[in-house]
Amino acid sequence: MDIHPAALDGRSRADIFSAVENARLTTHIGNAPTQIFIVGPDTTGVDLEMTAVVRHEDVFVLHAAPARPATRALLAEVVPPDPQTPAGTLPDYGTAADDYELTSAVIDRLSGEAEAGYDVDYLLTRTRPGRPAPMTVGAVVRVGLSQTDLTDAAAQAEAEGVTVEQFVADAVEMLLER
Repeated sequence: MDIHPAALDGRSRADIFSAVENARLTTHIGNAPTQIFIVGPDTTGVDLEMTAVVRHEDVFVLHAAPARPATRALLAEVVPPDPQTPAGTLPDYGTAADDYELTSAVIDRLSGEAEAGYDVDYLLTRTRPGRPAPMTVGAVVRVGLSQTDLTDAAAQAEAEGVTVEQFVADAVEMLLER
């Protein structure tokens, strides 16, 4: 993980590392480049909301600030308390990128699957260089766009309130319907 100096703004690197490492919410917020929104506690337990760009092997935190009331309310909605967690506290493991709560039971199940080993033939069909593709329906196909086309597609996608991936998929579907 890397941190832009502007994200520090009176905070220590340890505070931001803690907030990312112990994130309670991580969600996709944009493309071109791929951006994520992260909420997690700093070293003193104060929730920070951060914007980061996803890179090949890490994230680059561009902005960090104390979580606003609306963000704290969002946290309560997407991370419901685990029945085994004392009232007023959040689960220790946070949530996955798809808002799936990572409870102790989920961690135990995933660890058990890993311990048993995965189907190598299945894994071979999923491996490719680079970071994993976001969860999609159907096959993932690389499309080469010029920087100008990518910028235009990102602007149009934002105007339509969809991701760049969805915008491109819709464009291909329209072409195929002709």
